[in-house]
Amino acid sequence: MIKNSVILQQASIPPIIHLNNTISGTVNLVPGYSFNDVRVNLTGNNISLSLQPTSQGAYTFDVPVGSYTISVSTVLSSVNSFSPSSIPVTFTGVGGQTSANNNFTPLTYTVSGTLSGVNVGYVNLSLTKIVGAYAGILYAQAKSGSQFTFTNVMNGAYDLKISDDLYFTPSSIRVTVAGTNITGQNFNITGAMY
Repeated sequence: MIKNSVILQQASIPPIIHLNNTISGTVNLVPGYSFNDVRVNLTGNNISLSLQPTSQGAYTFDVPVGSYTISVSTVLSSVNSFSPSSIPVTFTGVGGQTSANNNFTPLTYTVSGTLSGVNVGYVNLSLTKIVGAYAGILYAQAKSGSQFTFTNVMNGAYDLKISDDLYFTPSSIRVTVAGTNITGQNFNITGAMY
């Protein structure tokens, strides 16, 4: 006769991880760019997390004791676009908070060139971001026969165009900003459309 028997197995219970440390900070952007394109990354202590900052650029991670590195990436470019490139943070006990100096500032560059050819007065130009979830546009104005400059341009790919009703060559210029200022993006104006 077989009696009911119970077989007990030792259960493997994972250790409890106390997420009692907070890392917070801010990612700053220049006007015309969106936080939809930005990710804040945290690695260390066998943890890898990534999040999108709020619409004001704020971010917060709750983590256990350990050493971490925070960095910012963007879908606009594989080139580092922020300073500092990373921030180390270490917690040796629970209940720690750090927010001082956990801020990232964008590295920005200029795109410049010359308007030559027929003198038509002031000319409006646009620099349109073509990569990323948000198609931002920067504007500049220059007098024909002079130089134009776009400032606060982050890494990424752009289309540069004259916005006015003019005849000019080339019709547009593809510009890729990758960690350096871009010069020599020239247009030749051949006449007005009126």
